Amino acid sequence: MSIPELEKKLAELKDSLEDIEEERSLVLGQRGIHLSSATVGKYEAEIEQINKRINELEELLRKKRCD
Repeated sequence: MSIPELEKKLAELKDSLEDIEEERSLVLGQRGIHLSSATVGKYEAEIEQINKRINELEELLRKKRCD
């Protein structure tokens, strides 16, 4: 992937992460709604996976820019 493509993908992932975190915050903050620990774990795993991908893309961009 080229640097512009990587930057675009990184921006998309960051936007997606922001949206997901906001959505999860609203869902988890509601009173009267019970979510199983499996659901909460799934939410955390999804966010963790996106963060991992963001970190990978940032590292790849750093390497490409140094070349």
